[in-house]
Parts: sequence; structure tokens; C-alpha cells
Amino acid sequence: ARLVATEACRSARNGNIFIGRVLDEVGLDLEIVDRRTEAYLAVSGCAALADPKAYSVVIFDIGGGSTEIAWLDGQARSPMADPTKRIRSWDSLPVGVVTLAERWGGIDVTRKTFEGMVEEVSDLL
Repeated sequence: ARLVATEACRSARNGNIFIGRVLDEVGLDLEIVDRRTEAYLAVSGCAALADPKAYSVVIFDIGGGSTEIAWLDGQARSPMADPTKRIRSWDSLPVGVVTLAERWGGIDVTRKTFEGMVEEVSDLL
């Protein structure tokens, strides 16, 4: 098992202070992972759910602070095969449901607000 922290700790000025406090107060040693590692962990966690006969698969891991996208190429050779070896391309967008809500108001989402969110994410893609 790994205990990981992702975008919130990567982008926070006090991310390392938070990690130290968790260790001191709870005894859990969190690791702040980079975007690539986060994308690979997302693939490892859900690639087995995809149809093994699919020619290719796109995985979206939409989090609070970031969104990881991975394109898996080719059919799965075996259920036990390392899915990260099938990654044709990946990206990590610095936007998730919490960051969007914070920037766009998030409680009362109008059609205009929603369209603004879609445009922001589309530009990142």
C-alpha cells in the first residue's frame, strides 16, 4: 500500500507542512506524488475494468484538484499484465471538481457558469 497526496499538496504553499503534521499527529507517512505517478496510479487502479478486447481505452481520473487522462493502446494481453505498459499517451490537467468550484462559484451553477467551466477545461485539453 502507498499513502499518497496529490494536487492539493503539490500546489499548496504549505503542502510539506501538512505532510509533516499528518506524520506527527496521526503517524501516517504520506508521499506527495508527481503528476506522472498520479496518472500511472489511476491506470493501475481502473484499467482492469475496461473491456479487455477494446482496441484502445481512454481513462479519466477526475479528482478534486487535478484530472489525469491516459490513453491505453491495444488489447490487454492478460488480466495480470501491467496496464501502465499500455499507456500510449497521458496528461494531467491542473483542474478538478474543487478547483473548478472555487474558481466558478460552485454552489449555484448557471448555464453560463457551466459553459465557462467547459471552456476552461476544453482549453486545457
